[in-house]
Amino acid sequence: MKFTVSQFDEKYTLDEQYEKYRDKISTLDPSSNDFHKKYKIRENIGTGSIEIYKLKDKMEIIIYNLKYFNDLELSYEVDEDYFEIEYCIEGSMKIIKEEEVLFREGDLSISSSKDTKGSIIYEKNKTYKGVSITTNKKNIKNYFGSSGIEVWNNTIEKLNTSKRIKYYNGISAPYDIRNSFAEIFYNNYDLEIKKLYLEVKIMEILTNIILLEKTKVSLDSYEIEKINKIPEILMENILELPTIEELSKSLGINKNKLNSGFKELYGDSIFSYHRKKSLETACIFLKTTKKTISEIALESGYSTPSNFCYAFKKQFGISPSKYRKL
Repeated sequence: MKFTVSQFDEKYTLDEQYEKYRDKISTLDPSSNDFHKKYKIRENIGTGSIEIYKLKDKMEIIIYNLKYFNDLELSYEVDEDYFEIEYCIEGSMKIIKEEEVLFREGDLSISSSKDTKGSIIYEKNKTYKGVSITTNKKNIKNYFGSSGIEVWNNTIEKLNTSKRIKYYNGISAPYDIRNSFAEIFYNNYDLEIKKLYLEVKIMEILTNIILLEKTKVSLDSYEIEKINKIPEILMENILELPTIEELSKSLGINKNKLNSGFKELYGDSIFSYHRKKSLETACIFLKTTKKTISEIALESGYSTPSNFCYAFKKQFGISPSKYRKL
């Protein structure tokens, strides 16, 4: 299956073209409203859904959770004012521009701020779970608070061509950004507060993207690359955390440099940062699973539920059980 959308089409707007595309591959769920639209993939096309949340200043969050029975190619052509950030939660898709790139779990793509055309391909029988943040560039100014759009223009908009292409094709996202997108994908807040929640998450993601370029550090590229692996290493070994000495040896960085470098990049010590992120992951489990408090405590690295509940309440000001009921 092949589809095309173009911002230069004289007959239909880009939104109208996307609507026609979705009509061909899916059906609109009856529960849809002006804020939230859910499209269920047609049974002869595949499985899953596409959900769209319409926020302030014409910002949209699109959540993909689908699998097609045959390859689906979507060709696009957009102008320099088109703004999109996409993150892959699980699975993969192909991005074809100057070259073909596999966009997979943990990858982040940022629109390249210039006239762009290319294709994305969802391969048959392969799951793709992702989150897209999209709007017209002039509409994002209110998502930067009192700092204003200048903070974005003075960092991301000033990237050279090679770095723009790198961001567009997809970079491996740092843990903070991964966690924000996961919280968007898995949250189950009711519609009354979901709009506010999603808008806050967009601001959080934009801030952390700027910090990727704005933060000045004394580390070289090798050290930055290795230190950025630490949050993921700790989450993978949450029941038996490695020591600083073990991290230092496995990453090939002096332990003093490891400690100071991590704090320079993340603004916190290694294990303090890890505890906070473990509790944020626990929030996702509480909202999206039926696991018991004891199970979540163990998966968050706590030996007893009481220690977990104490740490959770200290961090968020509410017990895990009350948080689950919100």
